[in-house]
Formats: sequence, structure tokens, C-alpha cells
Amino acid sequence: MTERFAEPARRADAAPYLVMTVVRSWEQLDRRDLAAPLLDRLAGAAPREPFAVSGHDPIGRMLVMGDTGSARAQANSWLAQNPGNYDHLALAGDVELVAGNFSEADRLYSRAARIRRPDSLMERRFQAMLLAGEAASAARLAQGWLAASPASAAAQRANAWVAAGSNNWPTAQRLYAILAAGGRDRDLRLLSDLALVQAKTGDIEAAVLTAGRAQSLYRAHPMSAQALGVVLVASGEQRRDAASLLAKARNVAGDNPLLAEARMVLAATR
Repeated sequence: MTERFAEPARRADAAPYLVMTVVRSWEQLDRRDLAAPLLDRLAGAAPREPFAVSGHDPIGRMLVMGDTGSARAQANSWLAQNPGNYDHLALAGDVELVAGNFSEADRLYSRAARIRRPDSLMERRFQAMLLAGEAASAARLAQGWLAASPASAAAQRANAWVAAGSNNWPTAQRLYAILAAGGRDRDLRLLSDLALVQAKTGDIEAAVLTAGRAQSLYRAHPMSAQALGVVLVASGEQRRDAASLLAKARNVAGDNPLLAEARMVLAATR
């Protein structure tokens, strides 16, 4: 992936999907020094489209180049030849997820789930449902998956997200803590989420430590910047650092209610 697409991703007109795909590939190779400049380049652009899990050829190549039309045509051709093939259904769902057709993506993922049920498919269905505005369906999917597979990290994570979304902070903290203790203590996104939930439960000291760990893993990432900024606001300490981190997260990944709330709290406590 990085050998083939690193140069195209550096072009000024590179599709955000391509840039983020290369960023994630560098992250997986623990080359954050190479990922950071690409991530910084997204400042102000704030890509909104989802990023599919699949990287299969040739559809994966089409998606990273932003050619969803050709990717859809290829996926539909394969499905016409073999409508009961799991890989083809999942890939077709990926195409629709990237294209923003979230309900259609979920329909295709649902068909794929009748054949096989890997965790990666649950993650994609969960994302598609949320983006389609079907939060209740997404919650039911996550809860059912966890009941059937209690050790599933993907299901634990999805249910932690659901719990946090309904302000059930103790449950969210318990699930995130289980994940962090299960060998995922270098998972930046997990640590960022755990820090935010710890702050919500009032465990500010632990939240600052957790957010600091996330930030130390990758200082250029908007999620770690957001987590540490929000947690510092909750702690009432290092106000200048908090404001800088909130601004960085907003510039790179766009605004969101969490950042807006933290800025309001910061402004109100001057």
C-alpha cells in the first residue's frame, strides 16, 4: 500500500480517502514520522466521508484513487456472476459506504452476514447504521454481537460507544478498560475514548494520565489532541495547552459538539 500510493497521496489534489488510507498504513507500520505530514495536510479539509475497511484489489485500488463509479461497476459485475459470494457482497458494501450510500451499504453487509460473521463485518455494519441515522439498530447489532461473542473486541468497543452515547459512563469505562487491559495499550483511539469517559465519571486524574499516553503515541493526531484538550478543560489546569489542543483538533478534523462544549467551558471559566 505505502510503496504504491505514498507518492500519489502527497499530491495536492489527492483524494482524502487516499490520504487517510496511506496515513493509516504508515500508522500500522509504526512510521508516524511519515504519517504526520499527510495528516497535517488535511488541516482545514476535514474529510467527512467514511473509510471502508477493505483494501482488496482491484476495488481497493479504485477506492483509494476516489473512483467509486468504477469500483461500483466492478462490484456489481462480480455480484451478478456470483450473488452469494461473501467477499463480493462485503466489497460492494464497502463501495457504497465510501460513496455515502449508507443504507445500501448496510443492506449489502446484512446479506454478507448471512454467509459469514467476522468482527470486521460487524464494525462496517455498525458504522453504516450510525451514518444512516439508525442509532437504535446499531445498538441492537452491537448488543446482539456481544451476547453471541462476549470476547469480541469489536463488539466490546461498539457497545462502549453505545453506552457512552446514552450517558452510561460506568459501563463505557468498564468496556474500554477491558480493551485497554487486553494488550491494546498502544491503541490511540481506544486510549482517547477511555480518557474522555474517565473524565465523565469524574476520575480526572486517571483521564489526564490516559489522554497523556494517547498524546505521547502520536501528537499530530486530532483524536489524541481532542482527548487531552477536553480532559485538561475538565481538570481546570493548563488552560493555554488545552486551548491549543482544542484548536489543533478542530483544524485537522473539523468541529464537533465535544470540542464546542469544551471551548465554551474554557471561555466561561476565564
